[in-house]
Amino acid sequence: LTHHPNIAVSRAEEEVAKSQLKEVKAGYLPQIDVQYQIGRENTDSPAINDQKLTTSQGRLTLSQLLFDGFATWHQIQAQEAQVTAAAGRVYETAEDTALSVAEAYTNLRREYKRRAILEQNLQAHRDILVKIQAGAEAGVATKGDVAQARVRLDLAQIRLTNVQEQIDQAIAALARELGGAESDIAPMQADLFVDFGL
Repeated sequence: LTHHPNIAVSRAEEEVAKSQLKEVKAGYLPQIDVQYQIGRENTDSPAINDQKLTTSQGRLTLSQLLFDGFATWHQIQAQEAQVTAAAGRVYETAEDTALSVAEAYTNLRREYKRRAILEQNLQAHRDILVKIQAGAEAGVATKGDVAQARVRLDLAQIRLTNVQEQIDQAIAALARELGGAESDIAPMQADLFVDFGL
């Protein structure tokens, strides 16, 4: 989750707030302004006839804030509150993202459990169909019993197909929450998700 895009955005906003705090605190520091000008000048006076002169001028100013009616102090307090709020948003985003990832993972795990149960169910229906067919051949079961067993087997197969679609959707949801690709999650072994203590 440390590289999740939402968390990265929140961290970047926090860094911006910290940088702005440094800028505001700079109001207490001395300031140095340096100005330098250079240029060409044409003169036309009785003493100097039509000469071109190069002039230059420089200035260095050092200033220090003594008192500004607590304006800088209030700006610093406000910016510190912005930094605290940004840090809280990072924490909040991380928690929300972790919760979303945990929910997506739990959903995927639940779908894998459902698939394991439905695979067992499908096998049980296959076994029942074989027994009913053997009973029909022996004259104990009817053709209706065999047809009903086949329908139940088909329904079990449909349920298993449906749960596989749910697994695919859960994989996509988990990949979306993790900010990765489905191909990164799909190869995970299903038995990592199945709790055999059903």
